[in-house]
Amino acid sequence: MVTETSPQLIRYCQGCNIAYRQREQDQNCPRCLQPLLASLESSLANSIYARDLLSITGKIDPNAAGSEEIDSCLIGKLLSVYQCELLLGQGSMGKVYLAHHQQLKRKCALKVLSGRMMSHHDSFLERFYSEGTSSAKLVHPHIVTTHAMGEVDGHHFLEMELVTGPTLQQIIEGEGRLTPIRATALATQIADGLAQAHRHEILHRDLKPDNILLTLQGVPKIADFGLAKRVFDKSIPNELAGTPHFMAPEVLRGEPATPQSDVYSLGVCYYQLLTGHLPFIGESLEDLSQKVQQHKIPSIRKQAPFVSIEMVDCVYNMLAKAPENRPANGLEAAQWLHAIWGQIPDIESLLQSAFSGHQNISWERIDQKYTMLISFSNGRKQRVYIEPSEHSLTDRLLKIYSICGPAEERFYERALFLNSEIPHGGLALREIDGTNYFVMVENYPRSTVDVEEVYRSVLEVAEKADSVEKVLTGMDDY
Repeated sequence: MVTETSPQLIRYCQGCNIAYRQREQDQNCPRCLQPLLASLESSLANSIYARDLLSITGKIDPNAAGSEEIDSCLIGKLLSVYQCELLLGQGSMGKVYLAHHQQLKRKCALKVLSGRMMSHHDSFLERFYSEGTSSAKLVHPHIVTTHAMGEVDGHHFLEMELVTGPTLQQIIEGEGRLTPIRATALATQIADGLAQAHRHEILHRDLKPDNILLTLQGVPKIADFGLAKRVFDKSIPNELAGTPHFMAPEVLRGEPATPQSDVYSLGVCYYQLLTGHLPFIGESLEDLSQKVQQHKIPSIRKQAPFVSIEMVDCVYNMLAKAPENRPANGLEAAQWLHAIWGQIPDIESLLQSAFSGHQNISWERIDQKYTMLISFSNGRKQRVYIEPSEHSLTDRLLKIYSICGPAEERFYERALFLNSEIPHGGLALREIDGTNYFVMVENYPRSTVDVEEVYRSVLEVAEKADSVEKVLTGMDDY
């Protein structure tokens, strides 16, 4: 009998080190497009978790593949002082619950060790508590905090800080490549967290977007120290731990992990944030390993022309084949990234800080251009556009503008009069998609613009543009 968890229905991606439950044959991994292997072709069964390839909804099924009686669901049950409320995620290592600490009256994330993994791997419990003791030493804004660990009724657990936003992997899957500044801002903050770990002589061993959580404000936090999933393949000389797409060349050869191999993983993350793609994928783990060790890194600027030379150089150095040619640790990588970022906040962070909680303001991004929709109390609406200019990185401007109406001859005289009445900013002519428009515009130096300036300018530009549009055309089209 074939069931939902039968080996016949499980396929594995060796590069991502993930299992998928599927109902069709010969499909590729939805993340990297690498061919999936049947369970009998791969020995990854005990090191990965299952997902439904045909309906990835983000909802976790507590009875999905890999869940067995020994790992019974704890939803609604009390574990020590923790009331388990929801299943947030699960993998080969165990399950993560949204829990409520009964004594401290706070929410937390409770990671409960997989009994199935513990029964199959003698060292697994030791590794689980190693993660707890390692991560508990790391108190940093960009690392998920571990508050406690323990065992109750055979359930081994870690109590961790609850981070309620998405993973970085979910951001990449939802948005594709990020703007260069936003990608650099995220990479810099991740490097800061990695530097803190390396100061304490702690390696991550499996740094990747899946293991980076974002707060609702967009602040990245590194999770899952020390619990890198094991990988076994006949083409690899020794047992590996981690995710092959993010492994350094020397790690794929079976050499031990080092701070430089963590830096390589950070480089893959940065490359993926800038381009929306992994630098290397392969038909098999052996093919992937060969490409990582021997092939040149695919051009970043061919995929993302707006990425600066400084950013490209940083990525290429972090992805150097020889570990001695990379930044020596997270601290050196962070220093390099900070020099590029130069404390310039990315546009997404500026908008989050300026307009979070404003229900009448929303925005979306296409490439580097943000479109904001402002709804006024009188029922009218106005779109404001924000994008960087095409100058060099040091001379770049942040352009904030809104369309007032078509630049037709019948509106010229009235537009000139209105422009003379505007104390700040002004009307300008701009060609957009082949049509000339009157636009209200303000520009700021990209390197020094702050949250207050963005907040004030967006609202002022929207109000002025709407007023001009109402006078010129009597409409509410823009």
